[in-house]
Amino acid sequence: MIFRKCGKHAGKAYGFSVLELVIVLTILGVFAAVAIPVYQIYVARAQVNEALTALAVLRRQVDQNYAETSRDYIDIQPEAFNSRFIKGVRIQNGNSIAAEFSDEAAEPLRRKSLVFVAEYPNKVTPQAAAFSLMAAAEEPPVSPQDKIRWTCESELDDVYLPSVCKSGQR
Repeated sequence: MIFRKCGKHAGKAYGFSVLELVIVLTILGVFAAVAIPVYQIYVARAQVNEALTALAVLRRQVDQNYAETSRDYIDIQPEAFNSRFIKGVRIQNGNSIAAEFSDEAAEPLRRKSLVFVAEYPNKVTPQAAAFSLMAAAEEPPVSPQDKIRWTCESELDDVYLPSVCKSGQR
């Protein structure tokens, strides 16, 4: 306690006692113990949404390519996507697109991927692509019902995934 030396309230104690300070610090500690993990989850979700945005651009390109050419395998080149948290966006197995998180991403995301797999109405494998290309000129255009169905796959915990990945649908 600190005592005043002069003035109207001379000799009276002012300030905080040690017990009051301990109580305030305990309350702040509890708030920090709850807030820091919630903040870390929020940061990781924001980075997953950044990957989702990068993949959305590529998904639109694949959808447009399928609508125009009726080719049901991915043969376009992904554009470079520059991000501190995403190492790269790539096409794999001819029917899926993936965003791989970098070492600078949040701890639960590091070196993991967010993948969207294309399910075509009439699936043609890349090995059968030559036959598909020859027949492409003879095929009717794709109807609006023949949309690509995208399925989300990831090794991330559900708490970090957006709702489109939790349900497994587009």
